[in-house]
Amino acid sequence: MRFTNIDIIRVVSLALVIFSHYVPDHPAFLGGTQGVVLFFFISGYCISMTSQKRKSFKEFWFARWERLLPVLFVSGLFITIVKMSLVNVIKFHYTSLPEMFNTFFCLPLLDIPFLIYRGSLFEPDYQFIDGAFWSLLVEFRFYFLFGVLYFFFKMKKMSSFVLLPFALISIWTSQYFDNRLNDFFMYLTFFSFGNGYYHFKTDSEKTFGAITMLISFSVFIVLSLMGVDHLSLLLSKKNSMAFYGVLFPLFLILMELPYNFSERTNSWITKLAVLSYPAYLIHQDLGLMILKLADTYGEGVRALATIVIVGLLFIISNYIQVVSDRLLLLYKKKKTPG
Repeated sequence: MRFTNIDIIRVVSLALVIFSHYVPDHPAFLGGTQGVVLFFFISGYCISMTSQKRKSFKEFWFARWERLLPVLFVSGLFITIVKMSLVNVIKFHYTSLPEMFNTFFCLPLLDIPFLIYRGSLFEPDYQFIDGAFWSLLVEFRFYFLFGVLYFFFKMKKMSSFVLLPFALISIWTSQYFDNRLNDFFMYLTFFSFGNGYYHFKTDSEKTFGAITMLISFSVFIVLSLMGVDHLSLLLSKKNSMAFYGVLFPLFLILMELPYNFSERTNSWITKLAVLSYPAYLIHQDLGLMILKLADTYGEGVRALATIVIVGLLFIISNYIQVVSDRLLLLYKKKKTPG
């Protein structure tokens, strides 16, 4: 079942991310990080719906893998092939074997193999195949912790709420460490806010949802006042207004608007929302490579190239989604006897 409000937020999120990367000098108040945070709001909202359909942590976790990994692998392979093909055409950062290992193996396993290999929780930053993949590691870690609390500790409503105090750890880690591990904690406020909104909208006990949202927002304010500087986000008093003054209200407004589109319009919104995941994964490095080449011909060519890239982005994303769906179908057929 699809929800128009959620699909629209996914499309808006992707638009913010793409716009911030392709038009870096834009004067817009919201940027790519805010776009990713909107995705985190939605993840927090949807995770309760997903978990209620599963009977065990194993079923829940494999459902997350089945949804995310096929597109991740196909997108990663596509990015690698294109980068290798253009190695003699455009000077850019190209995929290395360690990056492939980090993306295809470490990322789906919460980065645990990398941490074991390095023998330290506080290793410095490392790269994925594409710069956009970092948010997937954040998502996987949230799903895992949420699932553990939900299924093993039977915290049907309290899972995200219990994770909130860990967000405050980022105040300390930002002062001493700069790695993918502490880059996760600060985003728990957004997942928890989205999850609180879900309970506020669907549960009979709306008070719990409202309290979760309020405390999530309060923790975010504390992080802003204290200042948190991590790999993917510098949060301070200066830029916090873009979050609590615009982003939080924007999420609530987009979720509450009574959309009344035609069936055809809804189908287009749904299609764009489905393609937002592969489009997000492949947009950054490949798009910037082409724009770098276009820059040599002037600003007019770059503007035209940006429009063409966005169009190609969705065409390619459609093929990636189709291939991913077929691979998943083959996997399920093999897994199911008879």
